[in-house]
Amino acid sequence: MTSRLFEARTLAQPAEASTSHEAAIRQFSNELVEAGLGSLDVLRDYRLPHSSQEADLVVCGADPATGAPSYVVVEIKLWTGPHRSRLSPVEQAEQHSRYIAAHLPVRGELPAVVTGIAYLPYVDRLPQKHDRLFTGGDGNALRAFLRSHLAADPRGEGAEQLLRSEETAPLRLMASAASEFREGGHLVLLDEQQVAFSLVKEALQRTIGGEDKEIILVSGGPGTGKSSLAISLLGDLHRSGYAVRHATGSRALTTSLRKRVGSRSPGTKGLFTYFNSFATAEPNGLDVLICDEAHRIRASSVNRFTPRAARTQISQVEELVHAARVTVFLIDRNQSVRPGEVGTAELIESTAGRHGWPVHHVDLEVQFGAAGSTQYDVWARRLLGLDAPQLGPVGWAGRPGFALATAGTPQEMEDRLVAETQRGQVARIVAGFCWPSTEARPHQPLPRDVVIGDWARPWTIAGERGVNGAPPNALWAVEPAGFEQIGHVYSAQGFEFDWVGVIFGPDLVWRDDRWVTDRAASCDPALRKADDQRFDAYVRRTYYVLLSRARSGAILYSTDPETREKLRSLVQPSRR
Repeated sequence: MTSRLFEARTLAQPAEASTSHEAAIRQFSNELVEAGLGSLDVLRDYRLPHSSQEADLVVCGADPATGAPSYVVVEIKLWTGPHRSRLSPVEQAEQHSRYIAAHLPVRGELPAVVTGIAYLPYVDRLPQKHDRLFTGGDGNALRAFLRSHLAADPRGEGAEQLLRSEETAPLRLMASAASEFREGGHLVLLDEQQVAFSLVKEALQRTIGGEDKEIILVSGGPGTGKSSLAISLLGDLHRSGYAVRHATGSRALTTSLRKRVGSRSPGTKGLFTYFNSFATAEPNGLDVLICDEAHRIRASSVNRFTPRAARTQISQVEELVHAARVTVFLIDRNQSVRPGEVGTAELIESTAGRHGWPVHHVDLEVQFGAAGSTQYDVWARRLLGLDAPQLGPVGWAGRPGFALATAGTPQEMEDRLVAETQRGQVARIVAGFCWPSTEARPHQPLPRDVVIGDWARPWTIAGERGVNGAPPNALWAVEPAGFEQIGHVYSAQGFEFDWVGVIFGPDLVWRDDRWVTDRAASCDPALRKADDQRFDAYVRRTYYVLLSRARSGAILYSTDPETREKLRSLVQPSRR
């Protein structure tokens, strides 16, 4: 919801009809008026920058002692009696205030002060009090607190500054991963992210010193902060001296994290590893194992290179859980994109049930990708028929802060992305795996395998080493020179970029009123082994993964004229 600016005394005016929430807002506004702060600006339903989460109220004023901008973030809860919540309203308010403070533009010499409180207007008293929690019976204490944190701001500079915070650049995970790991506090967790974080710490305390195990199963779509949660957990536990590891099934993601986080300190050696590294691990040798991109888990770690003596019948999920007291699985059911990837919530739950391992579920709902737009994620899923194919695609209605467009040629797409990189944005071009990949050789031009008319570009570089200044596939997403090569799903999955150009290849085309997948058009040898139904699902999920890499904007192009026209008809020009 768009933020709306009011004065406190306006909010306090009676209305003919109202919901309990509206009445609660007026009750809080009356407290502001009674405190002599009725002229302060108040933002209702304030959307936190670059996220889909909203704060109920943000009161904008000046710090009584320094005159610097001061804000009180208010979370209103309509409880009428005892209420159990996995995240307390005070915790929620504090996390929201920290998040807002991290995105406020720096202006002047004195930093802004942001404070969070919880307000329970329909509760008279609580047996246990917190100095940031106020009930309907705490009027005197609430007014005193507000006067100690807020004073008049005649020119409204505080509200203006806060409304401009959306203009600050969103934090990029890979750019901040190293500092978050070493120091903490750079990535602020919100709502269910914080719930998951706390559940892991609580499970760790219950299992330390014994043989018990617990599983934390965290589900969420692209952009819901699964990897941010993983890095925050990893850093906090490592700094606290716990035995912790981060595992994935992605060479690109693991290699990039090793380079960004684990390359400067001997103590981080082996911190980032793979799902298939635990076949011979010591039981409970780790305190916590964080399994990122858990949808890429395989049925078994055994492959054709596994020595006969090391072959077992134990599933990969069981290996991962056996290795640690607490195992965290971060999963998205729509991102399994190739045969052999079996990681699902159902598999983890059934495995846990056979062994009697308790499972704690957390669903991440706050969206941080696509300028905090859940609308874009829904649009992409509808486009590709992932949830309810019978509903069909819908037109893009636009979203402030996120741009979606189509291009008539790949060169047009590239030119627009180049313009974004010149503005300091991180951009990549990705495509369906519909062109063969030729080995790049040193001292020779990179093979331009992705050919569309007279436009041709190289794929990412296979192998462990870069060639002629181009990074290897595993570092394509994090090295600036990666813009010069075209990425595929295996190089892009797990990463995010400001801008993404997505090339729909001939493996997915629109015909009359539906999508048609073409096995013969795919150059992915793993995908072509799947049966028709699974091939169709994997291709659709592949393009969903590619589309969901964008944070600020996406440009779509199809090699097929009919598909190009369909995309053009669905995408409307959006405001920025």
